[in-house]
Amino acid sequence: MRRASLSANLPAKANGQIPCTGASPYLSIIAPSNKRGMKYNEWALKNNGTSYKQLLKQDIDTCINAAKNYDHFIELMRLKGYEIKGDSLSTDAAKYISFKPSGSKQFIRGSAKSLGDKYTKESINNRILKRQENTHKIPFPKKNIT
Repeated sequence: MRRASLSANLPAKANGQIPCTGASPYLSIIAPSNKRGMKYNEWALKNNGTSYKQLLKQDIDTCINAAKNYDHFIELMRLKGYEIKGDSLSTDAAKYISFKPSGSKQFIRGSAKSLGDKYTKESINNRILKRQENTHKIPFPKKNIT
C-alpha cells in the first residue's frame, strides 16, 4: 500500500496565498515576544508567595522608592540582607548586577532574562533618577491673567 503525499490533496497555491483564507503563508499567528516562559517550579513558588525572585523584586522596588541615589540603593539592599556583586556603574564593571538572598545558595542575576527589564543595573539607576526628578518638581498653580 502506497501512501499519498499531502501536497496531492491540497489545491494549488494561487499567487503565493493560501487558497481557503487568502492569507500569506509567511505570516505568523503568534506575535514574537521578549518574555521567556516560566518554569513550573518558579510558577508554583510564585503562587505560594515563597519565590526568591518575587521577594527580590519586591525588595528592589521598595529600596528604589526609598533610595536617594544608586549607592544608597545598594546600601539599603545590603541592609536587607542581600549579598551583591557587580554593583558598580563604571564602564569596566561587570555587565550584570547579582543579588544573593541571605537564605539562598546562589546569586540571582539582575538581567532582562531572569528578573525582567525593570531590574537591570541601568534600569534600576534610571528608575531612581526618574523618581528624584519627579519628587523635586514643585507644582505652582497657573495664574489667570485677565
